[in-house]
Amino acid sequence: MIKIFLALNIFIVSCGNFEDGYCDYRIEKFVKQFESYYGKKIDGELAIYFEQSLADSSIGEVVGICKPHINNKEIQIKFDAWMNFNDKRKELLIFHELGHCQLNRDHLNTTFEITIEDGMKITCPTSIMYPMLMSDLQIKYCYDKMHDYYINELFEMEQK
Repeated sequence: MIKIFLALNIFIVSCGNFEDGYCDYRIEKFVKQFESYYGKKIDGELAIYFEQSLADSSIGEVVGICKPHINNKEIQIKFDAWMNFNDKRKELLIFHELGHCQLNRDHLNTTFEITIEDGMKITCPTSIMYPMLMSDLQIKYCYDKMHDYYINELFEMEQK
């Protein structure tokens, strides 16, 4: 029984109350980046923790989910996915889930097209709140090149 309990706890990362300033080092830097762009601290109590698996949905594999409760919020992150993500993808995932939990944003399922090298066209999500994480090409040509646009869009909607 103790072995099972310890095995389950390996995947739990509690950020507790952000007013206490505690969050796992693997997630903390992305939360702090979010707060820096947001201009204020995360409201209330929030727990961010890893799960070995999350439910699949009609849009594909789920790698993160926000679960708001009456007195707190929790974000579950799929551990294997997190460990395979680069920092940009981790940032997008945490910003997306905090968009749900902190900014009360829903998914925004719209896109626009841009032309990149050699006339190739690529479809860019209009928001970090797009229901799927960006591909490597979208990160390179959309998110990296239009980072300010994506950050402004995320937080502008919260202020309306």
